[in-house]
Amino acid sequence: MNGNPIGVNIDYFDPGENPTLKELKRIIPTLKRLGFDGVMITGWHEDFIRGNLKSIKDMLESEGLIVCQIHTTCPNLGDPQRDRRYEAVEVHKRWIEYAVKLKSETLITHLGGWGNIFDERERKRAKELNVISVKELVKEVEGTDTLLVVENSDICTFLHPEGSGHGFGFFLKDLVEVVEEAGRKHLGICFDTSHAKVNMLDLKEEILKTGKYLVTTHMVDTRAIWEMYHLMPGQGIIDFQEVRTALEQIAFKGFLVLEVMPQRGNRAVKNWEGKVKLLQEGRDFLKKTFFQ
Repeated sequence: MNGNPIGVNIDYFDPGENPTLKELKRIIPTLKRLGFDGVMITGWHEDFIRGNLKSIKDMLESEGLIVCQIHTTCPNLGDPQRDRRYEAVEVHKRWIEYAVKLKSETLITHLGGWGNIFDERERKRAKELNVISVKELVKEVEGTDTLLVVENSDICTFLHPEGSGHGFGFFLKDLVEVVEEAGRKHLGICFDTSHAKVNMLDLKEEILKTGKYLVTTHMVDTRAIWEMYHLMPGQGIIDFQEVRTALEQIAFKGFLVLEVMPQRGNRAVKNWEGKVKLLQEGRDFLKKTFFQ
């Protein structure tokens, strides 16, 4: 691999519950100076994003940065209750509108059906409900430059009276099936390394399953199975050389995105300088691992 664009989530710098444009005016130029190509916007500050779409777009464009990902809050698209599933679709439609206005390459979400899959019948029903919802959302991205992207989820084992089960969307085969049935032209897959690792999956094998549908990634590390820390790559137990090998095999050309949180895990950092230094380390690790 050589030259894949690199992105990072803007809320890495933790603007808090009520972010401001003033904070973004400090964050965005810093990301450009550090050599990032794009940013990921998460769905936790919807009111702020909706009220400042033009300002956010203008700031990014002035620095030559693109929005490579917008991540929704992920209400359950596979909810067995029809009213709640309808509400989830409507929330996603709002985020598609934001993504289109910000010219985001992708709108990322997770499939619904968390923890309720304990036999093939339940899995089939969960897939059916997700396909229905995703087909509705595909109509919203048709004619735009934004892809609707589904991401693999984390923690696949849940307690159940009769044993243990997993949620729909934890395995890459789930995502592939939904993409193929709901409209592959307007859909793609995001592979999250940490989610797959904490699920005790074979990362190389899972990446190869995505094939041509893999359009973007989350490069995140973890220090233990069953624990989510959103660590910088290289800080935990994931073998990123193995990840590189798999991505090369499918000729992946998309973004390598650091979806990281400096407040978690064994490298918790609170001051600005420390966060910048940690982000540099993550950027350098990706370049050394994937570009050399």
